[in-house]
Amino acid sequence: MPTLTLIDGSSYLYRAFHALPPLTNTFGEPTGALFGIVNMLRTTMKAGSDYVAFVCDAPGRTFRDDLYPDYKANRPSMPDDLRAQIEPMMKIVGALGFPILCVPGVEADDVIGTLARQAADQGIDTIISTGDKDFAQLVKSTPDSTIAEVMAGDSRGKILDEVFNRMPTLFRADRAGSTQAVIHWNITGGPGGSTDTYETVIENGACTVTNQPAREPKLAMTMDPVTFLKVVSGDGNPMMMFMTGKIKAKGDLGLAAQVAKLFDIPKA
Repeated sequence: MPTLTLIDGSSYLYRAFHALPPLTNTFGEPTGALFGIVNMLRTTMKAGSDYVAFVCDAPGRTFRDDLYPDYKANRPSMPDDLRAQIEPMMKIVGALGFPILCVPGVEADDVIGTLARQAADQGIDTIISTGDKDFAQLVKSTPDSTIAEVMAGDSRGKILDEVFNRMPTLFRADRAGSTQAVIHWNITGGPGGSTDTYETVIENGACTVTNQPAREPKLAMTMDPVTFLKVVSGDGNPMMMFMTGKIKAKGDLGLAAQVAKLFDIPKA
């Protein structure tokens, strides 16, 4: 089945800006968000989807503003250092060969949802690459049995790769402080009862991920795919999941209790 990857550019720009340190180039221009976006795009290119699109909010009003005049009225304005990175981001995305979609009068998440539905009708498997809390709510509203069925099928590897490959852009170095750790995530429930293991390495204020673990873990956590998706979508309390046995931890239990706080996890 062909695969379509839809990248929520607006969401990732915001998250990269707030998650990464305030980097600048030799001219003193802000580049932190650009650094995060480029890393994410490189990961997407390695995934090798048949089709891909980078979707952004178009400037100006949307139909939601017409329906509700106070829509986003209390949301703070975009920081100047973030606004300055929008145009360079568009140039980088275009230079890498990604089609860019900005539909006037419609927000990026509306465009993504529409394209995903159209793709499904045409038999195209769709991956939505986003950190938007609205999409996290989809996990909350989907029955556990449905999630388990999907995560036992052909899409399992693509979903896990997408989630883990986003971790470096969601990593909060400011919260991690001097934390140095190798963490293994063991996700059960694969085809034939298999388990997939991913390794995250936190050191020197950065986070890297691989699906080929090579280092001795300071912490190893084992969970089923439903529990995992609830944790990374903000739809579950990791501490309660430890206490109820849904997440089994081996190693540094203090780190296990704090690991969710090291990432900018959306709230479902």
